[in-house]
Amino acid sequence: MADIRETPARQVATGLLAAGVEVSYHDPYVPEFTVGGTPLPRAENLRDALDRVDVAILLQDHACYARETLGQARCALLDTRGKAVGRRVTLL
Repeated sequence: MADIRETPARQVATGLLAAGVEVSYHDPYVPEFTVGGTPLPRAENLRDALDRVDVAILLQDHACYARETLGQARCALLDTRGKAVGRRVTLL
């Protein structure tokens, strides 16, 4: 299991949930992720997940996240890692 103690994902998810946003996550190394004691749904397939959501936020630069997959996402992608390139990508 990955070490998630210092990830900003919990704070980001907490804020989104407080705003009424439906939140799920994809991380090949984190099989379970909870916020406030509530488990978040885990997307098994990144490409499928990117096709089903309106906005995705890239918080971790895993080697398995191909630039091409991220850059071709149907959804808007907020990239905090500078990994993706595409017309719907916003670098933060």
